[in-house]
Amino acid sequence: MALDGRDTLVVLDGGGPMAERVEAIAAAVEVGGAQVVRFAERDLGEPLSIFALTAVVQCIALDLAEARGTNPDRFRYDEDPGRERAFESIGF
Repeated sequence: MALDGRDTLVVLDGGGPMAERVEAIAAAVEVGGAQVVRFAERDLGEPLSIFALTAVVQCIALDLAEARGTNPDRFRYDEDPGRERAFESIGF
């Protein structure tokens, strides 16, 4: 399996026709030893759940960036100056 005890899988469940398949994959990943963190927003329905679940992912990204002591708005430019040049070339 590609994921093991060193990995964490974040599962976003907005309901819909693939929700059972997503859960089956998450359960299989857990058997392989990886941590699985599930976030569900089914009350809004699948088309609207993306907004609530996007906020969850943004909070995760912010927490990880702060834990690393980096600025999440800098696109890891400090680690790789080439990234900054690449993004500037397209107007970011």
